[in-house]
Amino acid sequence: MELKKLLKNIDFELKKGSLNKTITELKYDSREVEKDNMFIAISGFEVDGHQFITQAIKKKLKI
Repeated sequence: MELKKLLKNIDFELKKGSLNKTITELKYDSREVEKDNMFIAISGFEVDGHQFITQAIKKKLKI
C-alpha cells in the first residue's frame, strides 16, 4: 500500500521525506519491524509504544 493513500484522510504535517513510499506491513511491535514496514506506536494499558520509536529507528525503519 502507498503511504500517501494510507494517510489520505488523516490530518498531519510532513516534517521530512516523501509520501511516495510503499508500505509492506503495519507493525506495533518494534522488535518485529523490517524494511518497508510502518511502526505504529500505541499506548497500551501496561506499556506505551512511544517508548520504542527510537528502537524502531535504530533498525533503519523510515516510517
